[in-house]
Amino acid sequence: PSERDKDSKVLDKPGVNLDRDIVNGIVHNDILEKLNIKTTSILVEVSPDGKEITSVLTDRGKYIFKIVEKNRQYPYLKDISIVVFYLNQSAKLSFTRQMGGVTPKSYGSIFIYKNGFRINPYGEPGEDFFNIDQRKAQGWRRFLGTRELMGRISIKGDNEQFVETTSRAHGFIQTPAVEMLEALFLDKVIKVLEKYVVNMINWGEPLKNNPDHAIAPDEIGEQIITQLIAKTDSNDIISLDYNEELLTSPQKELSSDTLVGSIKKIESIAQQTGNANLGTLALSLKKRAEYIAKENQGLLNENAAKARELDLAKKENSARQRQVFFLEGVKNQTAANLVNGFHSVYTLTDAARGNLEFLREQLSSVSFENKELILSIIGQIHKSNEKAHKIAEFAIHGNQTLKLKGSNSIYDFISQYLSTSFINKKFLKFDIPQETQPFNCKFDSASIAVIIDNIISNSIKAGASLLSVTFTETNKHVVIAFSDNGVGLAKGVDVEKLFEYGYSSNATKTGFGIGLYHIRQLVTEMRGSVEIDDSFNDGFRLVVKLRK
Repeated sequence: PSERDKDSKVLDKPGVNLDRDIVNGIVHNDILEKLNIKTTSILVEVSPDGKEITSVLTDRGKYIFKIVEKNRQYPYLKDISIVVFYLNQSAKLSFTRQMGGVTPKSYGSIFIYKNGFRINPYGEPGEDFFNIDQRKAQGWRRFLGTRELMGRISIKGDNEQFVETTSRAHGFIQTPAVEMLEALFLDKVIKVLEKYVVNMINWGEPLKNNPDHAIAPDEIGEQIITQLIAKTDSNDIISLDYNEELLTSPQKELSSDTLVGSIKKIESIAQQTGNANLGTLALSLKKRAEYIAKENQGLLNENAAKARELDLAKKENSARQRQVFFLEGVKNQTAANLVNGFHSVYTLTDAARGNLEFLREQLSSVSFENKELILSIIGQIHKSNEKAHKIAEFAIHGNQTLKLKGSNSIYDFISQYLSTSFINKKFLKFDIPQETQPFNCKFDSASIAVIIDNIISNSIKAGASLLSVTFTETNKHVVIAFSDNGVGLAKGVDVEKLFEYGYSSNATKTGFGIGLYHIRQLVTEMRGSVEIDDSFNDGFRLVVKLRK
């Protein structure tokens, strides 16, 4: 009574909100209902006698459907009303604005009331009575969580199955009715909302390929009918109603197979409920299914012709892929015998590699007549040994179908070589672009493999973690650039000297020795050229050109 004078003065002012600006009057909690304009909501009510369950779905102010079912599964529930709102981004902003800065997260989620009195702690931030967030963790793209939901459950009447604990802060004592309430909430509220919000309207947010557009109910009318209404158990349906405007707008096409099953279900529901509108709907969907089937037959004929063209293109592409391909194992005993022989070659060339390296180191530290000539000869033997070693490795671990004459795809060979077990990927990652063209040129597979091995070895010595390979071409050459992110060249170094046998001069004093010398020799044998890009400042780049 002491506030009546103040209320009277406020009522004389323009723009008064009777729910907020005065003290005396009916108490409303209408914030959730106001959200209904911008979001999806579902109302589920169990009748006072507990015999019927009514579900009403609304989306952004538009009525979608209403179903009345027999209550067979929840005998302990009666006189209960549940209203839940899905909070999309727009609804969250609207809520925060109307609540003067209070966010949905800090406000709460699903509140429970019994005869108008709130039951704590249900709805408090962090409380998850229905294990919604635990379920969302199992499929966050498919399920809704407490942050996307807000609503209330109102339990009315003298229901002895819903009894509070003595502390009045720990909710209800666990009873069969409380367990049924959880099941009802999951099956009739959450799952229906998820099917609509997640599967049909794409969470009600603007589409990625069209940020100015969010899916509206009238765009998915047939899906609502076939996936929501027609999925209901027809034996439990008492009455069914839907917004007829949902099927008057242009629809996205559904398959005839999807419609056939839905039509039978809708016809059954129409006969059981005596709903003439559903009978008309089933007839309309039948005609639509016939039209789709006719259209599909035309598409099948058209696709058959395109399939033949695609098959020809696949064969041409397959021929290219077969030019270079590594396969584990061998096919027959003859091949196995050859592999055993190559295994001996592999072992011997590996031993020779170590001996040649030891010999080179020993001779480099002493002076004698014709030293440079002898070291050069050792270098030639080392190069030939490396090629023989790589050929043996290919024979043991893989099978190639490279053409012996003419050009092959250097892109296919390098990309596949870098992806096989021939390469130790422990210390270095590789970046090679996805190319559609083959970059055909003339090359020797063993030589290319030895070149790649030497480049990888030098990159690791230079402290690189990434080696990038790019491909371009000119009228006469295919150009392959190998770039790493290592320490790069030392300042003032003569790049031509780096190709001399045994010369090494980089920032770490550990790389570019015999490797670059062999690379140039191998590239020259393939009638190509190689050079160092001294303008590259982010590491080291080697550019190889091979003739087409």
